[in-house]
Amino acid sequence: MDNLTSADFSAPSNRKDANKNTQRVLSAAHKLFADKGIEATMEEIASEAGVGVGTVQRRFSSKTRLAAAVVTDVFLKVKEKQLEVVQMAVPADRKMRLLFEIFSASHRQYGKIHSLGLHLATAGELGDDMKTSLMSGLEGGVWKVIIQGQDEGLFREGDPVLMELLIINMINPDLILKLNERIPADEIPKCVTDMILLGLTRR
Repeated sequence: MDNLTSADFSAPSNRKDANKNTQRVLSAAHKLFADKGIEATMEEIASEAGVGVGTVQRRFSSKTRLAAAVVTDVFLKVKEKQLEVVQMAVPADRKMRLLFEIFSASHRQYGKIHSLGLHLATAGELGDDMKTSLMSGLEGGVWKVIIQGQDEGLFREGDPVLMELLIINMINPDLILKLNERIPADEIPKCVTDMILLGLTRR
């Protein structure tokens, strides 16, 4: 299930009031998940949204699905920023660093939602779908940066799509969580990019 959106996790409805409630619930969930992570309760989210718990449960069958909807919205915003970086007029090695620095910025900007997304992608009922969705955030951008680096004489020759595939599968949620056990989250992008550039740079 590629390119998920928050709508994929909510119950569909043709009623305008139901869709309005869905947006209120998502807004409240974003605020509370950023602050409390998965510890935020459906009751707290309902109260923040100004609706009943039953309304939340009708729109989202479980807290996991509600959390996944919020995480998906956040990662779509991150992907938009990464695509902006791909279009920037800077050298490819700098561009590669910027792509992964967005990870660190999003961790600070969205509080515990970022970590929540990593956990959803590695465990539970949504593991495989969430992992596919999060990884798709880098697809299509990295190979363009690799081609630029090859044209600039910075990166080694080779199939850029294959190189992108290797990078994306190396930078997966399991790795990020394990790295975070050893180093602070804001140091992970530099660590990851150093390793990527070590493999890409011509010698």
